[in-house]
Amino acid sequence: MTMASATTVHSVEEENASWVPMITIALGQMIMSFNVASLPVALGGMVNSFGVPPTTVATGIVAYSMLVAGFVMLGAKLTQRYGATHVFRVAVAVFGVAQTLMTFSPNAELMITAQSLSGAAGAVIVPSLVALIAENYKGRQQATAVGALGSARAAAGVLAFVIGGTLGTFIGWRPAFGILIAVSAVVFLLSFRLKPDEARPEVRIDFVGVILAAAAIILISFGFNNLNRWGLGLAGPNAPFDLFGVSPAPIMIVMGIVLGQGFLSWTHRQQAAGKTPLLALEVIDSPQGAGGGVCDVCCRSAGSDAQFLGSIIHPDRAGAHAAGDNNRHDALQPHRLLRGDADRAILWSVHAEADRTLWLHPLHCGAPLARLCREE
Repeated sequence: MTMASATTVHSVEEENASWVPMITIALGQMIMSFNVASLPVALGGMVNSFGVPPTTVATGIVAYSMLVAGFVMLGAKLTQRYGATHVFRVAVAVFGVAQTLMTFSPNAELMITAQSLSGAAGAVIVPSLVALIAENYKGRQQATAVGALGSARAAAGVLAFVIGGTLGTFIGWRPAFGILIAVSAVVFLLSFRLKPDEARPEVRIDFVGVILAAAAIILISFGFNNLNRWGLGLAGPNAPFDLFGVSPAPIMIVMGIVLGQGFLSWTHRQQAAGKTPLLALEVIDSPQGAGGGVCDVCCRSAGSDAQFLGSIIHPDRAGAHAAGDNNRHDALQPHRLLRGDADRAILWSVHAEADRTLWLHPLHCGAPLARLCREE
């Protein structure tokens, strides 16, 4: 009877954990989402400030996305080895430094460097957020927290377009990123309210796997991103080089797929040898993991497609002023908010498997197929 009472009390405590840590976690997600959503809005202002073509400024967006997608698995291993709370705190500090560099960057080169640094920090923050949720919340409360994380991402996207567009119209593009300096400092201070977790020094990092995975993701993403500009088959006039007349974009995609297969083969060999692989094979080999991964990719691809189509149906797409960009993206906000609600609904339905499905949430590898139709 006493044991049953203790179990009931423990369950109640789990379900009634404080939501204060979730504020910190949600803000950690929002600073990343706000940054990446502010970049397209600030594109015109940065072009005017730096006196460079839009493609040069867009390199900063690409650099951020590539680094997050390419090194998120390394970030997950760092989180395991050194503890989610400690890694999160350091990464937020690095992100704040990057945003300071971004806000006061005098040229495009420094802006690209700032976004690269932000991407490196983001690759660590992304997996640490989910690990922090797993550490601070259990059961249905954990599923609710992961859903709230998706809503925070959507809300940050809305705020970035509204705030970034307004500031860009009346003041300039820099204050939007200046806000992130202050919010990063707040998140850093709030991180001391998170539940401390133990480091696991026995966790080993597979650096060969890191290189193979990062190279595969970056090549595939970069290839898809430039298919329209460099050529789908034969090299176009904008291609930086060609291989016997063939565009480098499809070559990059093929090379990325080959490296991806090499990564999987290497991972299987590592596990067969009794070593710790970069990616747990049950994530991709089990029916639940594979099915969840396919669903996640399809949902995110559909979301990116909807956002892309929503942007091109407005007549002021080309050369729009910051205020025009702000108005143009108003039509996209219901999609962003509903996407957060959908995340929460899906995770509520699988709350019993929350611990095994948490890995699905942070893999923001994008939707490269949506870029096939992108207008340059």
